Amino acid sequence: MLSHYLLHTITSQLALTSLSYSIRYILDAREMPILSMLEKIRCQVMNMIYTKQHEAKHKWTGTICPKVKKKLDRHIEIAASCMVYPAGGGIFSVTDKYGTNIVDINVRSCDCS
Repeated sequence: MLSHYLLHTITSQLALTSLSYSIRYILDAREMPILSMLEKIRCQVMNMIYTKQHEAKHKWTGTICPKVKKKLDRHIEIAASCMVYPAGGGIFSVTDKYGTNIVDINVRSCDCS
């Protein structure tokens, strides 16, 4: 479930970034004949992809991108204050500073909401 969220978030961010660059490339090349314009846009997009990959390779030190790592670290810090007690059959009692909640892993439900 977390991997689906991460993949969706990363894909959305890449699509938005690519779209904004593409619009700028179109505006830069709009006065050219169509084939020349498409070739220029293709080259610019290839250059952008290479540059982003090169930046990411040197910027990331781990297997998770920095923005997602920051979110994950925040959730780990919150989870560290929780005490989990198994009740059997996929049911757990989770206690934190706000109180106690019952979590059923099998049906993915919690009485906290």
